[in-house]
Amino acid sequence: MDAEAVHKKRTAAKTQFTRHENRMREALTEEDIDEWTLNKRYGDFKERFDKVQDLNEEYVSFLTADDEIINADKWVDDLVKRFDSIQLLVGRKFNDLKYSESKDKGPGASAVDSASVAEPKQANRGGLMKLKRFELETFTGDIRRYPSFKNDF
Repeated sequence: MDAEAVHKKRTAAKTQFTRHENRMREALTEEDIDEWTLNKRYGDFKERFDKVQDLNEEYVSFLTADDEIINADKWVDDLVKRFDSIQLLVGRKFNDLKYSESKDKGPGASAVDSASVAEPKQANRGGLMKLKRFELETFTGDIRRYPSFKNDF
């Protein structure tokens, strides 16, 4: 695949990301949304985000000029900010859902930690999610890999 084809796929992936972002924002305003539905929509949204990031990294691998790489980095930084914003809102919504559920059940029930939304795991037990261990990459000096390295920080 050439740079032009990857660029088109990256643009299409951004469109899908934006659609799922809008769906997430709508879901977060729904009063009667349940945990399962919210978790499913968040998982779909995260898949779209991951796809955009992967395609951006592939696109950057074709670039040779520093200014092109910097522009691609800025392009994906905007999406990272949007994703982080939704992630924070989803965490709050999960807390709200757990809090209202615990009020209904009485004392002894607790709210889910909003940080647990950061990386849903396959096995979701009782609405709680386990985070993957965060591993830091070391920068090798390859300028084409810098945007993905920078995104980690």
